[in-house]
Amino acid sequence: MITRKDIEQVLQTKNVDEFKDFWKVEYLPFEEARNFVRKLGLKNSKEWFNYCKSEKKPLNIPADPREVFKNKGWINYFDWLGAGTNTKFISFKKAQKYVRKLGLKSQIDWFKYSKSDKKPFYIPVTPDKVYKNKGWTNWANWVGEKEIINFKSFKEAQKYVRKLGLKSSSEWRKYAKNKKPSDIPADPQKVYRNKGWISWFDFLGGGTNIKFRTFEKARTFVRSLKLKNIIEWNKYRTSGKKPSDIPSNPNTVYKNKGWINSRDFLGAGRNLSFLPFEKARTYVRKLGLKNWIKYCKSGKKPFNIRNHPQRYNGWINMKDWLGFGRNFNFRPFDKARSYVRKLKLNSSIEWKKYCKNNKKPIDIPTNPARSYKNKGWVNWYDWLGAPKIRPKVSNFRIFKNAKNYVRKLGLKSGSEWRKYAKNKKPSDIPADPQKVYRNKGWISWFDFLGGGRNLNFLPFKEARTYVRNLKLKSITDWNNYCRSKKRLSNIPTHPQSTYKNKGWINTRNWLGAGRVLNLTKDGHQIKKETV
Repeated sequence: MITRKDIEQVLQTKNVDEFKDFWKVEYLPFEEARNFVRKLGLKNSKEWFNYCKSEKKPLNIPADPREVFKNKGWINYFDWLGAGTNTKFISFKKAQKYVRKLGLKSQIDWFKYSKSDKKPFYIPVTPDKVYKNKGWTNWANWVGEKEIINFKSFKEAQKYVRKLGLKSSSEWRKYAKNKKPSDIPADPQKVYRNKGWISWFDFLGGGTNIKFRTFEKARTFVRSLKLKNIIEWNKYRTSGKKPSDIPSNPNTVYKNKGWINSRDFLGAGRNLSFLPFEKARTYVRKLGLKNWIKYCKSGKKPFNIRNHPQRYNGWINMKDWLGFGRNFNFRPFDKARSYVRKLKLNSSIEWKKYCKNNKKPIDIPTNPARSYKNKGWVNWYDWLGAPKIRPKVSNFRIFKNAKNYVRKLGLKSGSEWRKYAKNKKPSDIPADPQKVYRNKGWISWFDFLGGGRNLNFLPFKEARTYVRNLKLKSITDWNNYCRSKKRLSNIPTHPQSTYKNKGWINTRNWLGAGRVLNLTKDGHQIKKETV
């Protein structure tokens, strides 16, 4: 066997040829390697990895046999170390007898025990696989919980448990920890599933064999309590005031015996005469609600209004139900606008704040632009009645006159214009000319402030030749160049607007990265190059 010490000796001799020979060493065949490893007496994969980290492992034994011997005989580490399917484990009965003496209570306890150093080598870690079809039943049987196999029938267990007088599943769990007979399961809802199990109430003593009142009499009694919802019912049934012949779980006891739902049982079910849809909706709209579900849970909702109003004939949607839907009968536009103008709000922002304060009448829409579309709506200025703003809309200068005035100001950008417009702007020039003059001559801020078509810029080809000599690489470089003080005044900042229909193609062509790169001084094409 070749070890690391042998390699160290070779490295010290500095014999390159001999050193190369070490890497020609092949791993032992799987069976030979496994036989060697099994003689080491290692108990688990952790000990194997520690062994590999030491200097004891031969080089022709792989540290990762799972990869090296994949599809060549590898099964698992139990088999590799001597605890696999090929190892001669003791028979199932002998192994089971040994394990049951350990006093383990569950599968979890078994795995904890398996990870320790106490488990004998001849008992498998995975008995469910090793002893499959050889006696294996389940984990409870393996560790010795015989009672899981020999439980009483459901009726026998139920009869015994009902005599204990336990009131809830929590009391049962406390009882099961110490006093429970071994032939009654701790988790009956799982063991007796599909074998008679109904509910904890039935199992502990509230089942069909108890003489409860008839459904009609029980419902009449409960309705007289005037409980508003299931939350109040739960508080009542656990308060100690409930008569013993009224079930805590009526949905189980009265199943197929008249039970409909909780609303009906408490007094708000199908048999209750609900208000007609229109009356119910009128009542609800006056509440000014924003969340119907929260209101229903609050206990304030009258019984004669449905929890699920979508079941009404006439239902449209929740917005309509609460009073702010599209189909709600809002005031006519003129009356609504007259009301709003008295509020003296100055902008749509102030209107939105007003709507959020719950002061707005419910018959005036939050979104009047949508609700009164084609019904009188003009714009926000008209809606709010802002006198200082509305007259300007109709009395602004025409675009050419406004542009001639503004260009004389020497403003360089839209931000400079906005600062100017706050204090010094004439009232007959709009603060937002790009909106007012849309489709009325507006091109761009550059054109409006003084960089438009009428300035004496260089012809397109001369300007492009100049720009290309700058060797800018991207639109970002171009924008940075325009913001600097290096740009010539006869080179436009927005060439796409200035040279529209005058030679402009795109930014790549403008900067020199377009399809046509090599041009003569006159701008004629020499050859095409694709970038």
